[in-house]
Amino acid sequence: MNNEYIDNDLLKQFESYCKLTLTDITIQNYLYGLSIFQKYLNIPILELKKNNIIEIYTNIIKDNSKNLAYIVKSSIKKYFDFLNDVYNLELNNNILNVKIQGWVLKEKLPATSSDKTLEIINSFSNKRNILTILILATTGIRRKEILSIQLSDIDLINNTIFIRNPKGEKKARSVLIADIVKQKLQSYLIAREKIAEYGNENLLITSQGKKLTINSFARISQDLSKRINIKFTFHSFRRGLATELYNKQNIRVSDIANILGHANINCT
Repeated sequence: MNNEYIDNDLLKQFESYCKLTLTDITIQNYLYGLSIFQKYLNIPILELKKNNIIEIYTNIIKDNSKNLAYIVKSSIKKYFDFLNDVYNLELNNNILNVKIQGWVLKEKLPATSSDKTLEIINSFSNKRNILTILILATTGIRRKEILSIQLSDIDLINNTIFIRNPKGEKKARSVLIADIVKQKLQSYLIAREKIAEYGNENLLITSQGKKLTINSFARISQDLSKRINIKFTFHSFRRGLATELYNKQNIRVSDIANILGHANINCT
């Protein structure tokens, strides 16, 4: 595999180049994206054409996810800027400007059942990740919604979480906290307080105490899925809750739509 213009020395220079304007979290995301890019790069960078880029994104989507393809796309763009600025390579950024669409029709992963959820959370010990999965599995909220939760949105007296930024223009809503979630939440909040950056009110944070980004969030589910050899994404738990409410609890579709925050019952 010819990875001309990507090696350890260049990546160290790239990291220093990025530190002038970017946060450490963003830099780590770029480095991660480049490491994925390297795996799919089979020609020298100088020979890349738009069709090569499309092929790389397509294979990443096929093997991983669309979100990872977005991470790789932004990483390559920044790396091209670095090579052009520092080494005057005159790489054409325009070849990267292709829409990341469904070139690959992927089979959706099955909805994650409650039994499978328990199997997954029993496979590791990270308090934040366990809490994340339990909230998603018991409330059915979206990935972006859980990332928007602030500490002030949590009401442990009334056992609710306020969802202030639902998808699109939908109304804000509150969801109930199950007993198992409350126990894990209280334990996590104690651990979170020790590492959180001053002024950071987000519920979910990184191990460095910073806000958890959507890119990092996607990477967490991919890493966990591979580590424990159980196929799932964080969205699988939302589908799993809806499926069990309908099949096992005989809940009406209209009520499930309200739980999931769907404005249109057809979506449910």
